[in-house]
Amino acid sequence: MVGRILFVGKDDGTCKEVERLFGRTVQVRRACERVEMGEVLRKGAFPVSAVVLDLLHSIDGWRNIPDQIRALVGSSCIPIIALVGEEDDVLPIIQAGASAFIRTPRDLPSLPGIVNNLHTTVATDSSIRIDRRTGLLNRETFFSLAEEMILSKPAGYYVLSCLNIDSFKVVNEQYGEERGNEVLWHVGKAFFAFVDPIGGICCRYSADKFSAIFPVSFLKSQEILQCHQKAENPPCLPSRIRIRIGRCIIDDPTLPIGNIYNRAVLAEESLHGRYDISIAQFEQSMMDDLLYEQKIVAQMHDALAGGQFAPWYQPVYNHATGALIGAEALVRWHHPTEGLIPPNRFIPAFERNGFIYEMDISVWRQVCEQLRQWIDQGRNPLPVSVNVSRIDILKQDFVSVLTGLIDQYRLPIELLRLEITESAFSQYPERITAVIRQLVEIGFTVETDDFGSGYSSLNSLKDVPVQVVKLDMRFLGDVGNTRRGGSILESVVRMVKWLDMAVIAEGVETLEQADYLKSIGCFYVQGYFYARPMTSQDYEKRFIGSSSERTLECIRTVRNLRTSSFWDPDSLDSFIFNNYLGGACILEVRGARVEVLRANDKYRQVIGTTGIAIDDALRVDWAMFMDAESRSRFFPALQRSVETGDEIGGEYQFLDLPGCAHQVFLHVSIRAIATSRERILVYCMVENTTNLHIAQQREQEITHQMGEILRNMDGGVAATTFVDGKLNYLYVNEQYHGMLGFTKEQFEQELPNGLRDLVEPSFLPQLQQAIATSEHAGIPVSIEFRARTREGRYLWLHGSGMSCIFDGIEVPVHVSVIIDITRQKEEAEQFRFLNEL
Repeated sequence: MVGRILFVGKDDGTCKEVERLFGRTVQVRRACERVEMGEVLRKGAFPVSAVVLDLLHSIDGWRNIPDQIRALVGSSCIPIIALVGEEDDVLPIIQAGASAFIRTPRDLPSLPGIVNNLHTTVATDSSIRIDRRTGLLNRETFFSLAEEMILSKPAGYYVLSCLNIDSFKVVNEQYGEERGNEVLWHVGKAFFAFVDPIGGICCRYSADKFSAIFPVSFLKSQEILQCHQKAENPPCLPSRIRIRIGRCIIDDPTLPIGNIYNRAVLAEESLHGRYDISIAQFEQSMMDDLLYEQKIVAQMHDALAGGQFAPWYQPVYNHATGALIGAEALVRWHHPTEGLIPPNRFIPAFERNGFIYEMDISVWRQVCEQLRQWIDQGRNPLPVSVNVSRIDILKQDFVSVLTGLIDQYRLPIELLRLEITESAFSQYPERITAVIRQLVEIGFTVETDDFGSGYSSLNSLKDVPVQVVKLDMRFLGDVGNTRRGGSILESVVRMVKWLDMAVIAEGVETLEQADYLKSIGCFYVQGYFYARPMTSQDYEKRFIGSSSERTLECIRTVRNLRTSSFWDPDSLDSFIFNNYLGGACILEVRGARVEVLRANDKYRQVIGTTGIAIDDALRVDWAMFMDAESRSRFFPALQRSVETGDEIGGEYQFLDLPGCAHQVFLHVSIRAIATSRERILVYCMVENTTNLHIAQQREQEITHQMGEILRNMDGGVAATTFVDGKLNYLYVNEQYHGMLGFTKEQFEQELPNGLRDLVEPSFLPQLQQAIATSEHAGIPVSIEFRARTREGRYLWLHGSGMSCIFDGIEVPVHVSVIIDITRQKEEAEQFRFLNEL
């Protein structure tokens, strides 16, 4: 019974209201300051039952007052209630040692009930009623107050939530316990900020578990949504956390609070292994499942001893060839009275209680025994995959048990494959990865099961050395009707195969799904489309005499490249690729598709000069834009590279690339670096030759036009350039070399300097001067000179021409017309002779 209350505060009106609330049966004494409070408590003349701190009207140094009060009273369990304002942050107050808080004036009438409750509770329990790590109520206080709240309202008014931080141990292991405490504080503060203003309470139940009770009307509110978002994003961590929430609407207020909490826990536990939802509400079926679980747990040891657990086999096929490639062993429980119990009815329970390891060992042993029997019968069995749980891997003797079975039954190690669910890596990833590495080094083939159903899919590919990835078709649903989902699935298949892993799709139920998977390069399928799980006898009938394949397809690397290191950003291969001075990219060729997987910065610059946007350049299918002639050369060149390992170069024309001119020319050097059944990985060096090619085309067009003009002119016509001391003939008509007794071929082969080699030496200075005058002055010039024919006789020639500048040709072009004037010269000489007579 509360007898005396010490009120510490300056406001006389609040003190009188406290006196009124408690009535005459309780004596209330006031101390205005902490000094006066100390005097009252130190003298012992006023033995207090509880202390009320009026923080609303300020008390200097209030953070140390709770400890000071308990020291003066000589008891650690004296109730201390803080009076605070509507908007005050109470978590620091609770952390400082206050037993409870009341918001004034709203909740001040509840002060007598809270004081009496705290006084009664601490009379039988000396523990502190507040969780010091989070500042929330502890479990006992929460349950006590929750019971009062539930009884004060009608049925269905409140909902109780159980909250659990998923994989909190990983946070402590990765970031340390101090950071983990910060996460707990953050989560507690977020939920307190939600429930307190709406008349709810919350506590830290234990470890990383919290509980809250609040009005049902807020279940779908914006406030609770914001609360969850804030709680899952602690500022002290680089990434979000996941919080599983189980809820129980309190329809029966007479139900003990412990039972209500356990129902919320059942709802929360139903979320284990589920990553698509994080909130579940209690349903009666959950209780039924719990009772069923208790029933099967009571029978599990007798079932194991009686041989009721047996492996069934589900075949795996190559959909491209129809060949059987192996099977997965799936456990079935043959119950003597209930018949065949499906695994989803007992495996989750066995994983929770640890019995899964004993059952798995029994299944592994039966599979090994069956494989040995088939070998002894000359059946030549295919590999069988057995399931391994996270619980199994964490057992100390796990590896020795497996190797012992291989030795005991004298099995080739490749016949027993190990299938590990992807979600197993979510806890203790480093330890589990180390065990898997050990298994791979021993010689086991390790598969990751249900890939895509967990939140750590890419991490498991990056870090865990598995050799086979099993895709979970459920994670995409109907891929045939989901364009985005199909793109994701295709990318995953491509990525897995280039990481040197085989890929199997499980859960394939239709021909459409199987055909779609084949079209994106995933040939191995498992599911109801081909076969349901079956007994060992039925499976044996399947593989006897049927077409089979014993080696899973993997990539073949060319020469010395290691594909795994090539995808490693820190490897030497990647360093060389990224720092190559020219444009480089990695192409994947599948059928008629040529796609860019990787590209260095120079590639982006080279391709960007064509006018194409960078994003388009990295998405473009080369084959779609190559002209027909280029495609006819590219694919045979690639095949030669696959066969020889050589680098093969060529120039290819692209038409109508996005954002580009009609024609784009790229000089490409390709080398195949890895191949699989239907794909080729190609290292490619790229040079943009569009401008050069356009210039050459322009020069050819000009030459052709010039030829058409000059072809009909009398006399010999030539167009020449003179670059770096070398004479280049752009055009020569037949009369030009014909009048000198040469064919075209003779003229080009025998005269390095063309006509100049035939000019009589005494005329050369005049000829060179005339050409120089034309080039510099840009005016027509003419000259008469003597030149030797191929037969050795000399002709008189008249040359006229000028130098011109043409678009597309960077140096001057000298166009000259040469006429044979020997006859005119001879006649003139004769006339001159006659005149002299």
